[in-house]
Amino acid sequence: PPPHIVFVLATTDPRDIPPTVLSRVQRFDFRPIAPDALRDSLERILAAEQIPFDAGALPVIVRAAEGSLRDALSLLDTAIAYGNGRLEAETTAKLLGATAPVAVRAFAAAVLGHETGAALEAIDRAARDGEDLLAFARDVIELLRLTLVLKAAPNAKPAELTHTEGNELRRLGEPVSLDEILYALRALLEADALMRESPHPRIELEIATVRATRRPVPQALEDVLKRVDEAQREIRQQALSTPSAVPAAAQASLLPGAEPAAPRAEVRRPTGPAAPVAPTVPRPVAPPPSAPSPPSAATPAPPAAPPRAAAPIAAPPVDADLATAWERVVDEVMRKKPTLGAVLTQVRPRAVTDRELTVVLLGNNFHRDMLADAANKELVAQAVRRCVAGAERVNVVSGGETTGAVASHPAVQAAIAEFQGEVVAVRPRLPEGEGQ
Repeated sequence: PPPHIVFVLATTDPRDIPPTVLSRVQRFDFRPIAPDALRDSLERILAAEQIPFDAGALPVIVRAAEGSLRDALSLLDTAIAYGNGRLEAETTAKLLGATAPVAVRAFAAAVLGHETGAALEAIDRAARDGEDLLAFARDVIELLRLTLVLKAAPNAKPAELTHTEGNELRRLGEPVSLDEILYALRALLEADALMRESPHPRIELEIATVRATRRPVPQALEDVLKRVDEAQREIRQQALSTPSAVPAAAQASLLPGAEPAAPRAEVRRPTGPAAPVAPTVPRPVAPPPSAPSPPSAATPAPPAAPPRAAAPIAAPPVDADLATAWERVVDEVMRKKPTLGAVLTQVRPRAVTDRELTVVLLGNNFHRDMLADAANKELVAQAVRRCVAGAERVNVVSGGETTGAVASHPAVQAAIAEFQGEVVAVRPRLPEGEGQ
């Protein structure tokens, strides 16, 4: 070709160019111009041409140009002509079909600040002004995305942001947590997908806005869950440390009817001494030969009574936190046999009685069959003997088999009588970290 002609070949995929061509050309990689550099160039041009401009209009042009100076100059000329010789932020945003940056930031601040009314008013204002609500939602999504990036990585410098804009978004995300920004961003992303297919895009955006502004506060939710867990832990410790005779007595005091009277007499008979029984029985039966009779009647009574009184005390000592002990069992079995350990995650400990740990299986028939296997059962029993105090054997029951036993427990019955309630359902307590 003639010396004054230079061929410039452009491609978006240089890997497709044959080596024979690459060996005979010079390669130049063109990259988008950084937003700060592009904005500085536009400011210099406007200052040289002595054209008045709003500083808020430049970011709109910079974002629309996407790193191309040629596109930015074309948009700048059009915006100046549209504004009668002046570059204005509002007219530039309308020209490019974008929402004014101030309105987008105000809406995002209302969403992150739980201000439902202000956020819905911003949507109504945009609809009245004839703005494209889908474009409005996408501008907000982009703003929240950049806020999320700067919140997760404070030292990050996104290419599409100027230094001033980055500082503004850092201030926007400062009072909220990362989880709250994620929640709001996810709600608006779902709305963006639904708005494209829905005949009522405004309703979809308003629903997402209400969801995002009415989101739960993570700190408060954590405090509530912590208090609930502490209350459950105290109830479980009391149930493990208190003998069954005490709940029975409590039940008798709370239920003053014919039924509680029987257990009250049963408890007093074994625990009371033989002296009160002797004077009451011999008086009406036989006054003269009362001396030999009371010892014979009183002597057999104490041997028969101790088994009844010893029944609640005969339970072996159990860990204060049975759930924690069971977690150690699961961890130990998981190290030796992962498949069996995975099954044990569907099992919840119930109680230790007569040196036997009763657990509740929440899984299916496959899990039940695995636990019924002799080798698996022995492996679990070995772990239980090492981790659960007072337990030597394991008894596996299905989830529904223990409902009646739990509902009829004296402590449960006492609570029902105290609060005039009823048992609706019995659910095993899940370990910490698991959801319902």
